[in-house]
Amino acid sequence: MATTMKTLLTLSLLLCFFSSILLVLCSENEIVMTKKVLLEVKSSFLNDPENVLGNWSEDNNTDYCTWRGVSCDLSQVVVGLNLSDSKLTGSVSSSLGLLQNLLHLDLSANHLMGPIPPSLSNLTKLESLLLYSNQLTGQIPNELGSLASLRVLRIGDNELTGEIPSSLGNLVNLVVLGLASCKLTGSIPTQLGRLNELQNLILQDNELTGPIPSELGNCTGLIRFTASDNKLNGTIPSQLGQLRNLQILNLANNSLTGEIPSQLGQMNELNYLSLTENNLEGHIPPSLSQMGNLQNLDLSVNKLSGGIPEEFGNMHQLKFLVLFGNPLSGRIPKKLCSNATNLEHLLISMNGLYGEIPSELSQCKSLKQIDLSNNFLNGTIPLEIYGLVNITDLLLHNNSLIGSVSPFIGNLTNLKTLALYHNKLHGALPKEIGMLGMMEILYLYDNQFSGNIPNEIGNCSNLKMVDFFGNHFGGRIPITIGRLKELSFLHIRQNELVGEIPATLGNCHKLTVLDLADNNLSGGIPATFGYLKDLQQFMLYNNSLEGGIPRQMANVANLTRVNLSKNRLNGSLAPLCSSRDFLSFDVTGFLVKFRGRWEKSLICLC
Repeated sequence: MATTMKTLLTLSLLLCFFSSILLVLCSENEIVMTKKVLLEVKSSFLNDPENVLGNWSEDNNTDYCTWRGVSCDLSQVVVGLNLSDSKLTGSVSSSLGLLQNLLHLDLSANHLMGPIPPSLSNLTKLESLLLYSNQLTGQIPNELGSLASLRVLRIGDNELTGEIPSSLGNLVNLVVLGLASCKLTGSIPTQLGRLNELQNLILQDNELTGPIPSELGNCTGLIRFTASDNKLNGTIPSQLGQLRNLQILNLANNSLTGEIPSQLGQMNELNYLSLTENNLEGHIPPSLSQMGNLQNLDLSVNKLSGGIPEEFGNMHQLKFLVLFGNPLSGRIPKKLCSNATNLEHLLISMNGLYGEIPSELSQCKSLKQIDLSNNFLNGTIPLEIYGLVNITDLLLHNNSLIGSVSPFIGNLTNLKTLALYHNKLHGALPKEIGMLGMMEILYLYDNQFSGNIPNEIGNCSNLKMVDFFGNHFGGRIPITIGRLKELSFLHIRQNELVGEIPATLGNCHKLTVLDLADNNLSGGIPATFGYLKDLQQFMLYNNSLEGGIPRQMANVANLTRVNLSKNRLNGSLAPLCSSRDFLSFDVTGFLVKFRGRWEKSLICLC
């Protein structure tokens, strides 16, 4: 009995010994094979400008677990490979499919070309596959649908073509599916509706067609769904209202039709909704106001009709209300700002809105942009509007507004753009306009303003563009305009201005367009205009200017359009005509010396 026990013990020890040797041999063989695979992967990269793979060497560094980008577990098994943003060129090696314990593969943000190898489907333990921001081509392999452990698949921002494989609907553990910015065609597979764990579905900027599958309403874990900039058609499925966790829904720039489903109002967590640039019609559902967390609502450039729901005034988190480019009608709701106190951008231009601008808009104290242009609004600009001290852009042009601009305009010290053109505004421009030191654009053309242009305009040191065309401004052009060092566009044609052109305008060295035509200006062309070296359009016609063209104008080499006709100018045209390619040049009525006599030119084209 003792002998038998001793024999069994000996055999057990021998078995353990040989098993250990076998394990070591197998382990060493696996290490050799892994190293060989990694070196094959290295060989697929044709260019490594940052020497990221410099320590991937069988000779100098045999421990591949220390190679850059390689992650191993305690048994020297490769579980991760991250070579993202390394400026690598070449291709994705099919040998990667031999690293069967790989959990994470990241080759994103390189310059890799060629197809995605179907052999990656052998990586059955893979949890994240990141190949985005390369130049990969070909179709998405159907075989990727077998990666049952995959949680993150991001392969967008490539040149991939073909359809989205329906097999991706088998990736039931998927949390992120990023296929944006490729050239994918076909429809969105209905099978994606099986992905109950999916949180991010990113499909924008492709060439996808067909309807949005109603089955996506089953992806109740979705937080972000973007499919903008495709060619999707059909209606918006009402089932999307079941996505109660959704925070971002962007379907902009497609060809969607029909009405906006009222069920979308059930998405209580939504903070961004963009349906702009589609063919949606019908009324805006008041139920959208139930989305209490919504911050951005963009329904612009559609065919929506009816009025703006006054219930929008209950959306206290709303910052952007963008409804321009629809045939909306009715009045601007007085209750629009009743509770929407965080509203910063109210963009409702290019509609059919009528009536007066509600003074109640002043309750939206956070407003930065107001664009009510291109409607049928009438009445005056409410005094209360001038209390919105955070406004940077006030756009009321192309309406039928009357009355004058209040001196309270001076309160809007953050204003950058003031566009009031194509209205029926009258009266003087208040001197308080000079308090708007941040203003860059001042468009008042095609109104009935009168009186002098205030000298204080010279305090608006950031002004770049001024257009007073088609008013009744009189008096002299303020010499203070010469302080406006950023001014590139000055258009005050067709007014009733008198006196000489200020020489100080020559200090506005960035001017590209100077149009003082159709006034009653006298005197000569200032020699300081020779400093306007960026000037391209120079219009002084229909005035009473005298004298010659200053020789300094020869320095203005970028002129393309000149019209000095119908003045009393004379002398040589040489400062303007030498070595220039004019698109138009008109000096009709200019006195030139011909055969010893001064004669009036009928027209002159250089």
